[in-house]
Amino acid sequence: SLGLTAVFFLWMCQVSYSHTPDFSERGKLISAAYTAVPLTLIFWIALVGFWVTLVDQVRRKKAGIQS
Repeated sequence: SLGLTAVFFLWMCQVSYSHTPDFSERGKLISAAYTAVPLTLIFWIALVGFWVTLVDQVRRKKAGIQS
């Protein structure tokens, strides 16, 4: 999950870098990273929620519990 989050962060940095206005190179990198952080945190929360739901579903199926 941490690896997927890191890949998503790098991808979001690349996407937001190309949409950053013409600043210096360092300014574009800082702006891209600053933009990618909240998007990455939302992705991480969604990913953790998915794993929790999946684990719960597998445990219920093994126990034979119907919801």
